Amino acid sequence: MDLSDPNLDLGKLAYAQPPIVPTGDARILVAVSILFAVLGFIVVVARVIFRWWLRASRTERTAWGWDDVLAAIALVPFEIQCVWSCLGAYYGLGMRDDDLGGNKLVMMRAAEYIAYFQICHALCVPFIKASIAVALMRITDARKYRYPLYFVILASTVLCLAGWISLVSLCKPTAALWNPTLGKCGNYDPIVKISYVVSIVTIITDWTCAIIPFFVLRKLQVSMRTKFLLLGVLGMGIFASVAAIVRYPWLKYYSAPKDQLWYTSHIILWCIVESGLGLLAGSLPPLHKLRTVLARRRATRTAQSGNISNSLEGSQNGAVVMDRISKGTKHNRHGTKTGHSTFVAGGEWDRLSDDAASGKHIIHSRSVQVHVDTDSMESSRENKSVSMV
Repeated sequence: MDLSDPNLDLGKLAYAQPPIVPTGDARILVAVSILFAVLGFIVVVARVIFRWWLRASRTERTAWGWDDVLAAIALVPFEIQCVWSCLGAYYGLGMRDDDLGGNKLVMMRAAEYIAYFQICHALCVPFIKASIAVALMRITDARKYRYPLYFVILASTVLCLAGWISLVSLCKPTAALWNPTLGKCGNYDPIVKISYVVSIVTIITDWTCAIIPFFVLRKLQVSMRTKFLLLGVLGMGIFASVAAIVRYPWLKYYSAPKDQLWYTSHIILWCIVESGLGLLAGSLPPLHKLRTVLARRRATRTAQSGNISNSLEGSQNGAVVMDRISKGTKHNRHGTKTGHSTFVAGGEWDRLSDDAASGKHIIHSRSVQVHVDTDSMESSRENKSVSMV
């Protein structure tokens, strides 16, 4: 079939091509895409539900923030880009030209999915970086940390937006990116150059988001176990930067004349790894508190059941059980109220937990029991009545 015939509808012919069973690198691309798509969906959805529940149940009214909103927004293009990479693998992405038998129609179909992937990737990366940066800014308000985080948000947004605009405007119409019969395209070199700049800035921003938590968390009043856990999770940003470094040498093959689909699959693979690790690194730390909240609720229920049993036992033995201290104020000998170390402005207890970033006070409550010897009181009354007689 002569594909140069202007009367042929190449788009219709391309969509009539059956999918190809992925082999080799194409199969690896599918596996990695599905892995990060599933992990990202589970972790981000669990984070959003948990943080919203903390706010709705008034367990922690300040739990929900813009970092959760940004992570939820980033999840949408991330999942979509994983779908495009899988579809591309079923139409030659990750395979060499000889393995495809030089089928231009299949290659055209793969080129379409590659373009869709690039557009989605350029949309999700800024939201992922902004989510991590905003989460760190909620922990600290020091300018020496906030300014680099502002740079992370600004640089990621500007460069990814520039790459997205360059890609969309490269061909007129945009569909000519994969179907050359629909229009004309410009030089692809600016896209490659922008990709180099984006990769360099990505490496810098990944290291920034991985190093700042070390200086922030070391000053927080949390256990060493929690610090190491959070640092390990947030340190996943370092592995994301490694993915960007590995991807860097492959960028020059974006416009390779031969085996372009095979070269491009490596770029897409490391793009998924980089964005997937960033999404997980920003969403796992908020879920760490789920364990603490559940343990605290179990302890509260146990304490409440213990207090009830103690009260019943004390009433049977003639003991008077006094209530727990419930307010953070006390009175001096003049009857005026004075401050109390366990009272926080706003009327809420600031509990010290193993992962609370704002734990600065210690709650210490006591239950006091006064035991009365009823037998001694009865004998005393009898002696008094006899003496009166």
